[in-house]
Amino acid sequence: MKVAAAIIATLLALVAVLLVQIHGLPIIGGGWKPRALTAERTIADIRKAQAEAEALQAAINAEPMLKSQTIARISDATAKPYLDLVRRAGADRVQPTPQCARGPTDLPGTDRAALGDVEDAGPAGVVPDSVTVVRADWDQLTTAAGQAAMCARAGQALIASGVAVASPETEGN
Repeated sequence: MKVAAAIIATLLALVAVLLVQIHGLPIIGGGWKPRALTAERTIADIRKAQAEAEALQAAINAEPMLKSQTIARISDATAKPYLDLVRRAGADRVQPTPQCARGPTDLPGTDRAALGDVEDAGPAGVVPDSVTVVRADWDQLTTAAGQAAMCARAGQALIASGVAVASPETEGN
């Protein structure tokens, strides 16, 4: 009987020690269970913060895409009409090369080239320091100049609307 009482007392003491380790004592500062609950709350807080950070990063990553879509929409809306206007202006500026009238050579006025619209036309109606450009090259030049002007104008419009920001090295130029 004494042995049984000693075994029971030892088991009760062991259970008491385990209960103190699991639940802790307020004086000692807690046991495994409060620490586990704290760890679970910490893990839940970390997961919540991680989800919020992912959503915020996704919004930050989407911002340049939204700006690019806005720029593309503005460019698509203005590009074709503007380039058509530039091409028409370039076509109006082209002056055909003055030539002799085709026909019999014995007609009056066919012994020399016709003068162009420009005063000071030299021989064959060519102005000094003038350049002759093939029509296809002229069309390419006016298109490229129009695209450059359109890009500059669109960039200024985007800066004015707050979609884009001027780079520091170009400000004031």
